[in-house]
Amino acid sequence: MSNATKAVKLSEDLAEAASHYAALDNPAHDSWGSQLGSAGQDNIALLADFDLSPNKPLMLAAFKHFSPEEIRNLLRTLVSWSVRGMILNTMNAGLVEKEYCRVAVEIRHGRISTMQSVRDALDKVIPSDSEFKSAFGIAQVKRNKTARYYLRALEQGHAGNPEPELVPNPDESQINLEHVLPRNAKPDEWPVFDDIDTWAYLLGNMVLLQKTKNSKIGNRSFTSKRQTLLESGFALTKEIGDLPEWTPEAITERQKRLAELAVKVWPR
Repeated sequence: MSNATKAVKLSEDLAEAASHYAALDNPAHDSWGSQLGSAGQDNIALLADFDLSPNKPLMLAAFKHFSPEEIRNLLRTLVSWSVRGMILNTMNAGLVEKEYCRVAVEIRHGRISTMQSVRDALDKVIPSDSEFKSAFGIAQVKRNKTARYYLRALEQGHAGNPEPELVPNPDESQINLEHVLPRNAKPDEWPVFDDIDTWAYLLGNMVLLQKTKNSKIGNRSFTSKRQTLLESGFALTKEIGDLPEWTPEAITERQKRLAELAVKVWPR
């Protein structure tokens, strides 16, 4: 191959890589054509929102070398692994990034060609069910958009949806995140909580509500909120309305139940 031919080939490869890289943030990008389907596009949207650097070299390699079916399989799996890594705060750790890059190289060399092979190769850096459940049971989430996604996916899982994790972040103009114990709660109005900041940001303290309902309860007491929660169309929100009071023990117990569900919603 002449130097001129090599230069042309390199230029073409770079252009293709640039197009695919741009597509990582755009589920409607022309690069996808019809190969992803709506579920694959939802996964691309979720992964773009997560914006985790280890995923990108792996996805770029898979887009070039995997079949459309295996790309779809990998995208769905990456959503689950990403959530597990975010909850454990390990996704951007050096070891994880190194392993994801290593596997991307293996894909490019043709030694890995399926999602299952990727999973086997990354086994040591994918959080186990016990690790994930334990971390989820005490997880604080301070980004509202992320918390809404977690709760929407958990709601879908609770309802028995076969693909509960495929829920793009809902429009916050329609679905709001409500902190049952308000983030700016006055200590004298919620005397059973010794550290409001700690308890308010636990996922077990958060629920989804339609915006019109959320605007009505604001920073009210739990007694005042109960009826609105009970009337919610979200089953996991409605459950809280059945409780006589909202306490640290209630938050802890609810978060443990959510953690049990999370293992099924975002499987390893």
